[in-house]
Amino acid sequence: MKKILFCVSLVLSSLLMGCSNTEHLKKNLVPVATQNQIILTEDAALVLKSPIGIPTTFGLNRGIYRPEWQNEFGTFYKGSEGCVMHIQGGVPMGPYDGGVWMPKDKINNQPAIYYYFNYNIQRASDAGRLTAVVILEAFKGDITFVPPSPERTFLSDIRVTNF
Repeated sequence: MKKILFCVSLVLSSLLMGCSNTEHLKKNLVPVATQNQIILTEDAALVLKSPIGIPTTFGLNRGIYRPEWQNEFGTFYKGSEGCVMHIQGGVPMGPYDGGVWMPKDKINNQPAIYYYFNYNIQRASDAGRLTAVVILEAFKGDITFVPPSPERTFLSDIRVTNF
């Protein structure tokens, strides 16, 4: 029973972190037809506390991030498979596919990590049996945003190139 409660608390905490008023940023997405890209020359990591106080690390692997989607709010630049790291309470929750969201309004918004929510079915089954799998399956494939850095410095130096 403790495993089930721990798993459910990790999942809900993770989902709450990514649901902080970002639904509008995912609406009306259209594919991007441009050669622009973001190049991360080194891995980047951000440590936050979840809403229930669990230390949570999100990160991006170094590499090339190419435009995938855009709307009136910004552009989603997707990295290589499994480029988004997520560790919650010392437990690896990823890796996930995803990348960097670049806002069009850089004064009121900052770049953010996004990922396509997924889970390891074996790990979820081991931790919480059917309960965890059912809860997680409902969110599979959703675009999830990582909350911004409180200092507004994480990813602030990212630049988009066109070569």
